[in-house]
Amino acid sequence: MELGSWSIIQAPSLLALIPLVVYIVLVFRGKNNVSGIIVGIFLAVLMLGQNLKAVSVGLAASLGSSTALIGMIIMAGAGLDVLMSEAGVSRTMVYWIVKRIGVNDVFGHSGPAAALLKQFGLSAENIVAQAKAMLNQ
Repeated sequence: MELGSWSIIQAPSLLALIPLVVYIVLVFRGKNNVSGIIVGIFLAVLMLGQNLKAVSVGLAASLGSSTALIGMIIMAGAGLDVLMSEAGVSRTMVYWIVKRIGVNDVFGHSGPAAALLKQFGLSAENIVAQAKAMLNQ
C-alpha cells in the first residue's frame, strides 16, 4: 500500500505501530475491543493518508492470511462475549448443553478419557441420541 499525499508518516517506520499501541491501551483500560479496533483503523487511515476505500482494500488483502483472520476474530471476540452474556445467550447455551444433552455436572473424577466421557454422557453415541431425541420432539 502506497502512502497517501497527506500521510502523517513519510516512510515506513516504527510510528506505524501507533494504532496497535492505542488499541492495546484502550483494551487494558477496560474499553470495548470493537471500539479499540475502530479507533485503530481510524488512526491508520490518518497516518497513511489514504481514503477509507484504499484502507479497506488493504485490510481485506491482509485478512487473506489465516493468522491475521484469526487475530481479528480474537480481537473482536470479547465484544461478542459481552453481547451474548447481556442477551442471556451464554446462559441458554450452557443450560442446553448441560441439561438437554445430558452432561453430568459432577466434577473431580479422574481416569481414562474414554471412560470419563462415557460416564458424564459425553460419548458420541449419547450426544447423537440426545440430539435425535431433541429433533423428534
